[in-house]
Amino acid sequence: DDDLSQVTMDLTPQEQMQFIHKLHKVNSNLKMRLFFSEKRLTDFTAAFGMDEGQVADLDRLLKINIEQSVKIEEMRGEMLERNGIISACSKHIEQVEKEVEELRRGNESVGRDREHQAVSASMAAATAYGVLRDLEDLQLDNSALIERAAASEAELL
Repeated sequence: DDDLSQVTMDLTPQEQMQFIHKLHKVNSNLKMRLFFSEKRLTDFTAAFGMDEGQVADLDRLLKINIEQSVKIEEMRGEMLERNGIISACSKHIEQVEKEVEELRRGNESVGRDREHQAVSASMAAATAYGVLRDLEDLQLDNSALIERAAASEAELL
């Protein structure tokens, strides 16, 4: 999910071409590694006398394993992002609660205008608190999904 446009934006056209050339080399190397991994898998299955059906089953399991590993990593990234949101919401709620408390203290001596501000801030804090709880529920849902995916991955192995 990294945006390479930010990386290449500050590069000159020649540096961009060099960067593209390096990426092409990396891509080629990955393709070669994949080719040789597949060849080793074929050699491995042939050495153990596996028939085409067994090879297809093994190939299917490997693909499922890879897909689940990718999903797990995506979920971890989403979970980290949500943790950041939850942390920011928590800090904001604490700040709003402090402001509400200060407004309540000041309200005793100042009057109705501050009371209205305190009520508004309190409502905002309650709304933010509700959003925080929803985000925490989503985080728990993500954690459960990651655990299920890890268990599925372990079963495949």
